[in-house]
Amino acid sequence: MLTYNDELYSDLHKDARGVRPGNAGFDYWTSLEPQEKQVQWDALISEMNQRIDDERAEEKLAIARFEAQVNAWISMGARTREVAIEWMHQAEETNGDGDYLCYRLGLPYGYVS
Repeated sequence: MLTYNDELYSDLHKDARGVRPGNAGFDYWTSLEPQEKQVQWDALISEMNQRIDDERAEEKLAIARFEAQVNAWISMGARTREVAIEWMHQAEETNGDGDYLCYRLGLPYGYVS
């Protein structure tokens, strides 16, 4: 059964590899027979799933590093978690922007408000 979708190829490619396929990628894709497209489609899905797994693992490590740093700031004199996070904002020069701090530290968006 063929499940690939020509119209979604570019989106899947970006999800799997972080970039759209470009002209050469589209030329390659359009040159394939349906069964070959399906093989490429399935490989891109596998790459995308691996990328998702890798990103989740990286986020878990980032959270562990963040929490360790918060605890370190508290042990150095920050009276509360909020104060420790304020110090982290200062250290990272994020001007109190929680989403920017998340970006800078590789945390899931919204982890720091």
